[in-house]
Amino acid sequence: MLVGGVAGAVLAWMAPGPRGPGAAMAAGALLMVVAVLISTLVFRWRLRVDDQGIARRRLLRWDVWPWEAFRDGRVCKGHLLDSYAWGTRSPLLYYLTHRFINHRELCFGLIAESEQRWLVEICREMYREPPEPEPLNEALLHWWPGRTMKLNGAGIEFTRGKNKTISYPWSDVAEVRIDRLKHDRRDFQKLSMTLPDRKVRLFVNDGQTQWRGPQPEAILALVCRHIAPHRVLLVGRHGAPRSLREATVRLEEARRRARDLRVFRLIVMVLLAILILVLALPPEPANLARAVFGGGMFGIMFVPLLRMLDKQARTSVAELETWCQQAISEQKAD
Repeated sequence: MLVGGVAGAVLAWMAPGPRGPGAAMAAGALLMVVAVLISTLVFRWRLRVDDQGIARRRLLRWDVWPWEAFRDGRVCKGHLLDSYAWGTRSPLLYYLTHRFINHRELCFGLIAESEQRWLVEICREMYREPPEPEPLNEALLHWWPGRTMKLNGAGIEFTRGKNKTISYPWSDVAEVRIDRLKHDRRDFQKLSMTLPDRKVRLFVNDGQTQWRGPQPEAILALVCRHIAPHRVLLVGRHGAPRSLREATVRLEEARRRARDLRVFRLIVMVLLAILILVLALPPEPANLARAVFGGGMFGIMFVPLLRMLDKQARTSVAELETWCQQAISEQKAD
């Protein structure tokens, strides 16, 4: 609220023309309303842990994840790291969500790191995996109208339209890569299959599949039944790698993300310099004040985020380098 009011006052002071102050004050009022809404959602958020389970309040209502549901497999792992999904969302949120996610997810991102670790450990102790899906002999996945992919004992079959069909036996699959959040999960975020003339990728974004058909766990179980283990690369996005090959792949990707982040940071700094230069010309007091304010707001929005991302990237690279060195040392010792 304070940021919105200050922004509105500064905009009103800087805005030229007879209609400038009114428009600027309206913008400041809008910023103030947005700040109030965000502050309300953040400061009303609460977690309560007792003998019955974990309860979360966002605004008014308390949503409960009972320990009994953790123990009997009704709670499943959510699409975020160390999150849990159970129950259904309110009808209003269900229909307003563009992805139509009809479950509630419990995550611990707004609490202190020490309390976060404590809650994660408690949930892991209480949590029991839901029953495994029934094994499939055939899976039919639908994409765009007229495009399907069928997986069965014979292999993979792609259909486009009524007449165009391409089939591959399982022996043609050179490699299967499974990307997961962590190794203790049965689902995947990305499943890649390398064929002689193409690479097939199945994605799960925000808990939603890009296809209509069986769930990721059932598809993965079907694929792994027909692919030899030495052709499967299992990659966990978080946690310690299980093999030197996985550690090497993750290290290469982490270094690439770090390079991309440095390029993005350079682009942001160039845009910031251009913004300040445009706002400061011609060099008059009002324009200089506008440049200082605009550059400051731009920096406040992006600089802390870039510093946090840079720290995470450097930490990830350092951890993966350590794991790679340990794996290499273990191999030499063997």
